[in-house]
Amino acid sequence: MERLLAMIGPEDDELRASLRVIKAFDEQVASGTALEDLVTLVTSLTGARVVLRDDLTNRILVDGGGDRVAVGAGEVGRVTKAAVDAGLRGRRAAELTLDGDGDGDVGPDAVLAVSVEHAGAQLGLAWAVRGERPWRVPDALALECLAKAAANRLLREHERSRLVPPDRVQALERLLTTTLTAAEAAIAARQAGLDPDRRYRVTVFRERPVAAASPEVVLGRALGAYAAAGVPAHGCLLGQTPVVVVDDSAAVVDALRAAPLGSWSGWWMDAGVAHPLTVADLAAGCLVARQSLALARVEGTGRVGVAEELGALRLLAAIPTTMLEDHPDVQALGRVVAERDGYINLAVLDVYCETGSLRKTATRLYLHHSSVDYRLKRIERMLGFPLATQAGRLRALISLQLARLLREGSAG
Repeated sequence: MERLLAMIGPEDDELRASLRVIKAFDEQVASGTALEDLVTLVTSLTGARVVLRDDLTNRILVDGGGDRVAVGAGEVGRVTKAAVDAGLRGRRAAELTLDGDGDGDVGPDAVLAVSVEHAGAQLGLAWAVRGERPWRVPDALALECLAKAAANRLLREHERSRLVPPDRVQALERLLTTTLTAAEAAIAARQAGLDPDRRYRVTVFRERPVAAASPEVVLGRALGAYAAAGVPAHGCLLGQTPVVVVDDSAAVVDALRAAPLGSWSGWWMDAGVAHPLTVADLAAGCLVARQSLALARVEGTGRVGVAEELGALRLLAAIPTTMLEDHPDVQALGRVVAERDGYINLAVLDVYCETGSLRKTATRLYLHHSSVDYRLKRIERMLGFPLATQAGRLRALISLQLARLLREGSAG
């Protein structure tokens, strides 16, 4: 690197600065520098205030080892919204223009931001607040180097903090995926840290929009919600689905509904809860929990579906998958989902079908009523029938529930 720097002429300032960025990061990463110090390094390289939003532990890192108090909640919300609106992904830095002054904060009007990702799943967001001079190529490069290093560090730190004996995880997975006799289930339950004589609920989680966060992040957030409520919980990943087994307690549902399902990190966490089961029936509980998630109603910006509260709606899960795949209304909703911000359109449709009011829908989802009106008109065109009548809203709501059952793989 020193030889390359010596070969570059004095007029190549940006190239020289870019090589210095790479050299500085190589040295710091190789020496195991703490994540907080890497944020400080980028601050020194860019001359800007640099912020790293860590979704795995729900914290904010800034120069000087600060926490979320050092950055206004309004700034976090505005940057997050701008990143979501711009579809910022792929570890490529881009300049974002921010709207308004969220929460009364006086914050920046524009930032240089980059998504912190691993395998296409978002783990956080990093941004720099511009000073007097315009952004240069080395500034973007420094922020992108931080995103790459942060993704690796966050995953390693997260795995260390959640270290669980492999045999315990394997026992829990066996309970959740295999039909066992009472004696076999009792043995597996003890290995998983469960009481064979107690009843448990299976809960499954999904982030919205899909693939907005890694399954590990969603599982960690779910376990954190239960821990905050004092509810004992045991979790694992089944494929890419976060699944948590919790004690049979009224506090379980209360914990989920009290949790901040509307996330400052730009995604929401939806949950499905099965009815209480013996340890021998936990595998069946996974299907019930997925059905509950698919049939859940919107509550604020999050959805929590509880099996006992669904009543006759669970009959929809008995409809054969082939019938759902071929139905025109379900196919039309698939096209709605495929659009940009399709998950917002589905939430608008869901709440509007419940309330029948444009303004109540806007209030519930924290959207402007003109935005809700525009989205509803577009959804109507794609569905091919009006939503102004009760019959039309009922048809749309049933189609919406069927489409979710198909997506969750929990149809008949």
